[in-house]
Amino acid sequence: MDIVSYIDNSVYGQDRLIVQPPLYAVLDGLSEENGDLAVSVLERMLGEEEPQNQEELKRTLYDAHLRLRGCAAMTTIAGVLREEDGFYCFSVGDSSTYASGELVHHLDNDLYPDGSINHSDLEQAIGWRYKLHEETLPLQQIILATDGVTNNIDLTKYSTKEEILAALKEAKRKNVGRVHKRFEHDDQAFILINP
Repeated sequence: MDIVSYIDNSVYGQDRLIVQPPLYAVLDGLSEENGDLAVSVLERMLGEEEPQNQEELKRTLYDAHLRLRGCAAMTTIAGVLREEDGFYCFSVGDSSTYASGELVHHLDNDLYPDGSINHSDLEQAIGWRYKLHEETLPLQQIILATDGVTNNIDLTKYSTKEEILAALKEAKRKNVGRVHKRFEHDDQAFILINP
């Protein structure tokens, strides 16, 4: 597999990348809610537990949720676990997963008819309102991204690191964004996986 990743933590310093085969994930700490603590705890727990299957991963994520809930610390996650003939995709919160250019999961993909965001759906995180979203996919290109990327550009239009970085640079230059209509200054992290 070919793995390409990118991280820019120049705003809050609270995004993390997990590249720990067979696990790949992006984490995005909630900056106002002890986000740095949350991503550090989750990153450490995933590193120590080294989940190799769905059950081990689910147990580690839920254990992290329980630990963080007591600390008022929150983070989102989007990731995949490489399985024999495909990917187990999972997410909690508004970090996103794209497969072969199509959105698999992102909590703001169901906008209200007037184009506004359903914020009650976005209020999910490890350490807060824990809701694990799951899907199994065949082997194909996967892009995992935090909302610092997806709020600003439409990832269905890009398939390489260079294209994504050029689009982010152009969005920033023009001060435009996909979700908020203006460029949102936030940490940015993504992983491209080509099996």
